[in-house]
Amino acid sequence: MNSTRGAPIFIRLWTTWCPHCRKFEPDWIQLTQTPEVNKSVMFASIECDASRALCKKFEGENYPRLYWYDTESYKVDRYFGERSVSHMTEFIKKQFSPTLLEINNNQTELDVYINRSNSIPAFVLYLSSKIDAETTLKYKETYVNISHLFRRTELPFIVAYDLNETTKPVFGVFAAPDYFIEYSGDFFNMDYVTDFITKRSFSYHTELNGYILKSMELYDYSYLMSIERGNPEPNDSLLRELHNVMPLTTLNCSTQNGYFCKYFGVDKGETERMIGILDWKGKHYWIYRGEMNIESIKNWIKSVSEGKIKGSGPGTGFLSNFKSYYYEYRAGGSANVLINFAYVPLAVVIVLSIFIIMKNDVEEERKHTKKMLEKQKARLEAIEKQKKLEAEQRAKSPVDDLQTKPKAD
Repeated sequence: MNSTRGAPIFIRLWTTWCPHCRKFEPDWIQLTQTPEVNKSVMFASIECDASRALCKKFEGENYPRLYWYDTESYKVDRYFGERSVSHMTEFIKKQFSPTLLEINNNQTELDVYINRSNSIPAFVLYLSSKIDAETTLKYKETYVNISHLFRRTELPFIVAYDLNETTKPVFGVFAAPDYFIEYSGDFFNMDYVTDFITKRSFSYHTELNGYILKSMELYDYSYLMSIERGNPEPNDSLLRELHNVMPLTTLNCSTQNGYFCKYFGVDKGETERMIGILDWKGKHYWIYRGEMNIESIKNWIKSVSEGKIKGSGPGTGFLSNFKSYYYEYRAGGSANVLINFAYVPLAVVIVLSIFIIMKNDVEEERKHTKKMLEKQKARLEAIEKQKKLEAEQRAKSPVDDLQTKPKAD
């Protein structure tokens, strides 16, 4: 922890056995030494094996986890953004600035945010001075409320005055310096706008990473993937059009860790580019290996969304844990997964044994119940027979009784 007393605290939770923690360590050290932020915020690092009781007070389970602690309001917010030095630096700087930046007729100032949108997308509301004051105020107040919802992110929200050719309000996101995606829905519907922002919270052509996977899990979104092997021909127009349909991330089997390519079973073959859909929360994925034609891919996406095409992956059903061992082994082939996978037959045997025992118990119970019912039936038949006999005796006539009596002497 640094010596800036009374300042907010940026907290890292980690463990010694966590490989992601070891990978993140150099970036964390660099962040704590960054002059732009290290004089205005304290940094705290908590090793959770040694401080389990303290770590349990923070939400979440995975490591490393990052939190922003406001020492004035005593409020803790979890940081879900990308864990790069640039993203975390922008996040910290944003906590000391207004949530909404206003730029008046200064394209150079706006270009600072646009030019870095390859890594951090910039959300911009264009307003014209020709719009009446009441409408301008309505848009600005709504946008302030929206920006407050994303206060604990590194995403910039900007109002740019008189920097667009049209006089009507325009809202959208720069997913790349030359790629602006305009929002076409109702700007005053907070649910629609926040959904648009959340889905577009990473830049165009961003490689699949932990931040995107966490977003899928948190918000239950599915994303497109451009799966690339070797050196596929650039097809920016196709990929951008797909990105307009559904947010698209990149999985490069040549430059990235081959884990996901092996997990999806796309690490081998001749096809240089495929399109995939990943539902990380549902543990399903779909791979399109057909012609790179926008209409064909759109039709495929539609069929997937309508449930007409069955996905691959372990899923979340009863056998999902067993299936996960297979996919994990295919992806990583680690000894631990192999050992765990070796237990699957044993687990199956145990489950089957329990099933057989339960089935035998049920069979014995069925036989016992059948025997009891047969006894009950026999008893009821005996009672009915006795009643019938008694009824027949009562039905005999007095003459018959006299005929059976002995004569008097």
